[in-house]
Amino acid sequence: MLLSDRFLATPTGQKRVKEDWENIYYYGFGGTCLLTAIGLYYKRDTSIQTWARAEAMKKMEAEGTLPTYERS
Repeated sequence: MLLSDRFLATPTGQKRVKEDWENIYYYGFGGTCLLTAIGLYYKRDTSIQTWARAEAMKKMEAEGTLPTYERS
């Protein structure tokens, strides 16, 4: 067994005592995951499609040929 009962079991009626490093690890890991998720949500859009669309709109605006969409 990888984690056998003798390492995980506490005697009946007793609470397991946390070690000093456990809270630091849990809060540090949770905070890191949260900051990573927020950072990935708000990251810049660096796709080639976004860049090409912006460049095409600049070029069309400079030429004065903005697209018109007529109702069908």
